Amino acid sequence: MMEKMIENYKQFMEIDTFPEYEIQYYALDCSKDYIYGAQAIFDVKTKTHTLRLPTNFEVPRFLLFHELTHILDAEKYSIGEKNHDFCLHGFTEYHAWWMDTPE
Repeated sequence: MMEKMIENYKQFMEIDTFPEYEIQYYALDCSKDYIYGAQAIFDVKTKTHTLRLPTNFEVPRFLLFHELTHILDAEKYSIGEKNHDFCLHGFTEYHAWWMDTPE
């Protein structure tokens, strides 16, 4: 399923490649957990990407595209310098927000 979604995302973004990432599945507990549905995590030290997805909640396409945009932006713009990458968060959130708007 994710391979097809990545292909759809690449076509949507008009790109040929997408960064490598690891998928981490978790069980979402709506009574305790902050509800974010999906989450992209970039480890600046190791330069690795993790996409967290719930096993018991279907993540809508727009939200998945939002998180994939975070991965793409981190790969493209991160330079490994703490202050720069902290400021990058604002840009990437704004850029990913555009994935939330209907087509």
